[in-house]
Amino acid sequence: MNLSGLPTMEYSFHVSLKGSNTGEMYEGDFVYKRPNYAQKVESARLTAKLNGDLETLDPAIKFMNAVLGHLRYTLTEFPKWWENNKFGLELYDDNVIVGIFELTNEFEEKWHESVWGKEPEKPEEGTVKDESKGEE
Repeated sequence: MNLSGLPTMEYSFHVSLKGSNTGEMYEGDFVYKRPNYAQKVESARLTAKLNGDLETLDPAIKFMNAVLGHLRYTLTEFPKWWENNKFGLELYDDNVIVGIFELTNEFEEKWHESVWGKEPEKPEEGTVKDESKGEE
């Protein structure tokens, strides 16, 4: 598929994060690649496997499972410590996983904005703006 004219689908970044649980320093270089459909499917499958089809699973655990599923199929290069910790599954420091995810999410937002532009701000809930009169 020819995607010429689009911004790069890859993002290289460096992390230096101190684990909030263990106090261990995690440092290294990562490469993130925007997921195609097949990678989204694999991510969703891993997330579902981690969730174990449990409706009562804590929402924070569901969120982390979705993050780990996403990172597993979008990080194409990573430090050895990430791989050695089963791509984040064996880490005790959730803040490290979330920190990596936030960096990839910032890239996604910038990528989307560069392609589609910024969405206009929506009025606050309950506020109606009458453009014809120039007042609220």
